[in-house]
Amino acid sequence: MSRYTYECSVCDTSIKTSAMQLTQCPICELLALKSQMPAPEIAPVYVIPVQATPRDKPVVSSPTPAVTKYMIYTDGACEGNPGPGGWGAVIDAPGVATKLISGYDRATTNNRMELMGAIAALEYIPVGAKAVLRTDSKYVLNGITSWISGWKANNWKGTTGNAIKNPDLWQRLDAANSARIVEWRWIKGHSGNVGNDLADKLAGDAIKQRGKNTYGNT
Repeated sequence: MSRYTYECSVCDTSIKTSAMQLTQCPICELLALKSQMPAPEIAPVYVIPVQATPRDKPVVSSPTPAVTKYMIYTDGACEGNPGPGGWGAVIDAPGVATKLISGYDRATTNNRMELMGAIAALEYIPVGAKAVLRTDSKYVLNGITSWISGWKANNWKGTTGNAIKNPDLWQRLDAANSARIVEWRWIKGHSGNVGNDLADKLAGDAIKQRGKNTYGNT
């Protein structure tokens, strides 16, 4: 009996199965169910077979399987900007239950909520863990992958010599990012991606409920 490894080009998850053909990525399908949207429309299948290897002996399943890489989607929202805001994060990995977390701030900005979504997600996963984090905020993406080295070298000041905005959250994000192995990727918001749409809904719901019944962050 052979074991096949597939890689989903939507969520980057590697899936090992004895099936010769995989018609639906289980991770994309699960996220679609959680967001109560039909999987065929929002999570089209792009499952690419990578390799096939013979299975010489039975695979013993561990009750707590090691997570090889977390798939994370984060988003932030704000009414008024500044005003009441919320953030949301979807944290997923093969073999473990999808984690939904969200939070609320009664007086904030959209950028701070975008930062908080990423911070909370990274702080949730173990130190040293590998993750792919997708955000629709170029402010967050460019800041953590490009601008932050200059800010740190200049004592958290920009090129003009003025203090950067949100230094408290940037320092917190820097610490969380440095303690983990993170691939940062930008994703277009409201483009039909199930993970991004779900994170956006979590952020919006946190605002609507004014912090009540937020997921995993009461």
